[in-house]
Amino acid sequence: MMEGIVRISTSLVQTRWWVAFILLAMLVVGCTEGDVGNVDESKSTGVETAKETKTEEVKSDIEEQQSGQLELIEWSLRSDEYTDYVVGIVENNTADELWVSIVFGTYDADGFKMGETQDAETLGAGEKWKFEAMIFEDNVDTVKVISLEGW
Repeated sequence: MMEGIVRISTSLVQTRWWVAFILLAMLVVGCTEGDVGNVDESKSTGVETAKETKTEEVKSDIEEQQSGQLELIEWSLRSDEYTDYVVGIVENNTADELWVSIVFGTYDADGFKMGETQDAETLGAGEKWKFEAMIFEDNVDTVKVISLEGW
């Protein structure tokens, strides 16, 4: 009888640990969503792919963002026979090396968010980076910049 109670208690502790981990992960993802600081989308290309995937510019204060540390020079969608990608160029306009992260939201034809894709890289002072973020969802209609950050 006592052995059964110990097994149940151990199982509950393991379950609570996973629940806490999942809730923490959801909190971290939720806190990063919607931050578009330091993004310059004035040069977004908005190219359509063979799957008729469209891009859409994020409406924001471009003048303020152009004075930022990072510049999103251009971006578009690219497809191969297996998957879709968001590709583009980011420039570090600082005198410092930065760890740069770019995040895009993916949306269906009705405007519902399907997920996110991202890429990250260390970028030296004044360097440009050709990023490539793989899209994992099927039937993506629109891609929007969520954030471009460097630290």
